[in-house]
Amino acid sequence: MALDQTILERKPYRILSHILFWTVIVASLTIVFGIKHEQYMRSFQDTLLYLPAEMLLTYISIYILIPRYLLKGKIGPFFIGFFFFFILSGLLARTVQHFIINPLNHPYYASFPFFYLEKILRNLVVPITIAGLASSIKLFKLWVKDNEDKLNLQQEKLEAELKFLKAQIHPHFLFNTLNNLYSFTLRNSKDSPSIVLKLSELLQYMLYDCNSEYVSLEKELKSLETYIELEKLRYGKRVDISYTVSGNPKEWKIAPLLLIPFIENSFTHGVSESMENSWLVLDIVIEDSQLRFKLSNSIHNQESKPTKGNIGLRNVRKRLDLIYPNNYSLEVISEDAVYLVILNLKLIRNHAD
Repeated sequence: MALDQTILERKPYRILSHILFWTVIVASLTIVFGIKHEQYMRSFQDTLLYLPAEMLLTYISIYILIPRYLLKGKIGPFFIGFFFFFILSGLLARTVQHFIINPLNHPYYASFPFFYLEKILRNLVVPITIAGLASSIKLFKLWVKDNEDKLNLQQEKLEAELKFLKAQIHPHFLFNTLNNLYSFTLRNSKDSPSIVLKLSELLQYMLYDCNSEYVSLEKELKSLETYIELEKLRYGKRVDISYTVSGNPKEWKIAPLLLIPFIENSFTHGVSESMENSWLVLDIVIEDSQLRFKLSNSIHNQESKPTKGNIGLRNVRKRLDLIYPNNYSLEVISEDAVYLVILNLKLIRNHAD
């Protein structure tokens, strides 16, 4: 139903565009052929009489020969068909000239035989010129439409891939957080209610606030802070955690759930491997339109170093490539007893604020 409606809406436009095209052609030919003897009315009449021959070659070319043969790579049949209708158009124009125009306006030429080569060749010039112009317009429109279709397909593929990558974050993130809650409930910890509350805040953010392509940077950092608070409850004094933010996050937007996987990765593969003397430092700087995210944490077991291939970081890299092409830099360094992530990202201004 929607497709039929679109076709009906476009049909008047197509008819008007064809009327405009032939109006311009008739006006141009009237002026060109009328200016020599300043007989514009006779030139206008002759142009209208020749019009069927010109329209024949034009519409055969753009609606039959081009879509059925040229666009499908059938070059031979295309040129054979074009040559056939080219000659047919010339003969039709010669018929109009010999039997109608010459007796009315040029009695001298009426005595020439019908198959007069010079006249036939002259009658071929205008139809092929008009058909060539119309075919060029047709091919240009098809090229534009083909590029638009490719861009739309690429955009749809991009959106589908982004939805898939974001959907992967939810179960992976929740799995680790629920494990933390499970360990607290086993110990009957008084912090269990606080964990449930903070987890509900994260769930609300993920389920309701992350449906848009971009979210407020302030909300993203708030969810980051909530996650860090959850980990503080889990590790207590065993881990020294430092978290600082400078700049105004209210002015900017960011892709949702882009930063949490870095923190999650540090706790899962770095801090959790040690029972003491662990540390994590997160420094976020917002300056102009740039976000500088610098995260470092201790590593005590070299075999358990965070890797670039785990699900969280792999998803983040893909999302960065898709959403921020040429607008970010990411360094992941793991050496000695330190794991370091440095992300520089160009932010989008939050016009809503």
